[in-house]
Amino acid sequence: FYAGINNYFPGSGYLDFHNNDLIIASSRGVLAFSKNFPSNEIIFKQIKNNIDEFINEKQFIKGPFSIKDLKIYNGKIYVSFTNELKENCWSTSIIYAELNYEEVIFENLFEPNQCAHSYDDEDFNRHSSAGRIAILDENHIIFSHGDYGRRKSAQNEKTIFGKILKININNGNYSILSMGHRNPQGLYYNQSKNFVLSTEHGPQGGDEINLITLEEKKIFNYGWPISSYGEHYGGREGRNK
Repeated sequence: FYAGINNYFPGSGYLDFHNNDLIIASSRGVLAFSKNFPSNEIIFKQIKNNIDEFINEKQFIKGPFSIKDLKIYNGKIYVSFTNELKENCWSTSIIYAELNYEEVIFENLFEPNQCAHSYDDEDFNRHSSAGRIAILDENHIIFSHGDYGRRKSAQNEKTIFGKILKININNGNYSILSMGHRNPQGLYYNQSKNFVLSTEHGPQGGDEINLITLEEKKIFNYGWPISSYGEHYGGREGRNK
């Protein structure tokens, strides 16, 4: 469970709660639960699942491509992951399933038809994949999709790169809530005030916390890569790419 991608470092874990139980997923797709949290002793039991039908050892050996988030809502479990849509071409997708402590069978919810190529795209950055999930309402989730180093795409409304999306959990349809993001890996939705807070890994010296107001029916633009408090890694040379 603690092994990371390629065993370089300890792996990341993603967790949520179902009733009083703690549910956790590892970066390699190990899914487990611990009953009656918190308690004096946390004992995890593994849940059989089919995550490896979507991301598996074939992708792991190519670098830090992995699970990106876990969210549980209304008896369903949602998992985001870096998805190799075609050979060496990546985006961030979501699978979902009915939550069952014996076996979970995932199926696709959101799979973009756009991808960033790890060899052909000059500034490809596998770390800028985002993938955070937040609950908006009974029929929608909020989802962050990183720019994967495709900086200009963050300013293009026709792509999902560098965007925060509203996704219908019944059919997978989506709309863009905001654009101009780099790698937003934190999302919080405040229902009473109807706004989203996005924490974002920016360029060197430029991490951000962005307030996204949902009252207005327009796509808010947060500036990346045109405007930032930080500087592109590599300074002027990196900025000019």
